[in-house]
Amino acid sequence: MRAMKVSGVERLLTPPATAPPARGQHTGRQDVYIDIAAVADYGVYSNWYSASSEITEELKALDVLDKLPEYYALVFSGVNMMYQGISTTSSRYNIHVRLSTLIVATEPGDSEWTESVRVTDYPYDHVDADDALSSFSQCRVILFASCSLSANHDGDDNSCSQDDENIMAATYSPLNVTDRHSLWRFSHCSVNYFNDFLRQTMSTTRGHQCLYNTLTPDTIVPDVSGQQPGQVYDYDAQCRQVYGPQSRMCRGLVSSPSDICMKLYCDSLTDDLCYPRVAARGTSCGDKKWCVNGDCVYDSQAPAMEEDCPFGDLPGLAWNSNQTCSELIASNPGNCYDDNISSYCCASCAKYYTPLENCNYGDKVPGCTTSDCDDQLDECCGTCLLGTPDTIQTSTPVSSSTTRTPRIPWVWAHHVCMDTPDGVLGKACSDIVGASTGSCYNSYINSSCCASCRSLYTGVKGCEFGDRDPALCRFAPVGDCEVELKEACCQTCAQATPRPSTLNRAPYHMVYSTASQWPPPVTPSLIGWMHVLAWVAYWPVTRFS
Repeated sequence: MRAMKVSGVERLLTPPATAPPARGQHTGRQDVYIDIAAVADYGVYSNWYSASSEITEELKALDVLDKLPEYYALVFSGVNMMYQGISTTSSRYNIHVRLSTLIVATEPGDSEWTESVRVTDYPYDHVDADDALSSFSQCRVILFASCSLSANHDGDDNSCSQDDENIMAATYSPLNVTDRHSLWRFSHCSVNYFNDFLRQTMSTTRGHQCLYNTLTPDTIVPDVSGQQPGQVYDYDAQCRQVYGPQSRMCRGLVSSPSDICMKLYCDSLTDDLCYPRVAARGTSCGDKKWCVNGDCVYDSQAPAMEEDCPFGDLPGLAWNSNQTCSELIASNPGNCYDDNISSYCCASCAKYYTPLENCNYGDKVPGCTTSDCDDQLDECCGTCLLGTPDTIQTSTPVSSSTTRTPRIPWVWAHHVCMDTPDGVLGKACSDIVGASTGSCYNSYINSSCCASCRSLYTGVKGCEFGDRDPALCRFAPVGDCEVELKEACCQTCAQATPRPSTLNRAPYHMVYSTASQWPPPVTPSLIGWMHVLAWVAYWPVTRFS
């Protein structure tokens, strides 16, 4: 490791035997090349070492030395883009910035220029740049970091205001920027500094040689052209780089994925607050979209995104819990009714979601039994609607080696009425309908369990599947029902009068056309009773004959 570091320094001290050929010029602008020798001090190395997922010291060290060059190459690729963005009308020079080599201090003694002046702080220690550079010079190590372009901060002895928040502003806040593009733009004061310094430097032989020629990058520096930092480092990784290895993105704080470009909220870990950062270039912000200079833009090269759960589950332990999102939701899918939990555990909640109206995740409270259905229908909707508590399951993943027959849509696919093979919430259609015939009045169950519900079809308008609430109807007076019972117990209440011929159940072999009223239309009154279904043992309709 030391050999790599020393070799890197020696290579910079020894000029090439033959200078590279001079580069051409763009029309009206002169190309200048700034080759960067970046130095990662021991603090940087130590942080990456601690964050490595490798299990041995040797593998951790190799992991860091493998990843750091890519990180710094991406950093200076972004720097180059900022210089390339200088308007052709404001600068006479076309400035190219490139990482030439990387020197990594793998031991405290390798970077005395920072370790001797380090101020301990959280999450990162601080080093005064002036002290560090002075100490670095005293170590007699030459840092070729391009020729300084001699630009002051905006507002520092110049006419530009730091409130415009251009690149050379001393501070900025993503929430207060009036023109977000300014964060990627040099002010005219900075450009004037560059022009003056480059003109003076290029007038000397040494300066001309320094800026007009370019070095061949060290072999440890990877080619990152075409790579997007936001794809290499996801949302949580970007937060960790700012606030430490335990930081992560705060989910649920942006109204749209496109807002993430200027408001990547990170958990600071120090005060339970989330602070906004500017997302890295290429961070996904929508389906086939990513961040470019603060904007969320479409690009055919950008990856697809599920916008209902764009950022996935919160990694690690869920807030206020000793469980991960996966564990928390698996133990009780009803946790997903909590908006906070569903926002930062959206991927886990999606596994248990079903479009059952007002019962998307089954029971809303734990411990429901069928005896609770008389007075807790809403809280125990999963148990009361499906007949058996705690049956919510995820579908078993199909391995890539398993051949699966494509599923035919079960609702009127080519005029065929079928039950979905997976049933509803992991429960077979025959069990659902057998537990409560009134469940067929639920539009989702009706369509998912088409064949099972069709076997119960009576043909009576308004009472297509018999009583809507069989448990309640056990106590209803036959043929003499109160008004409020006539809809819930439509079949029981009709027993005092002769059955019309249409009450006979449709033969099992009957094929209904798409022009018929099957499945029956869902009326407002029908929807109202979808939430008052109770579980009882299946009483065959023939009992009332």
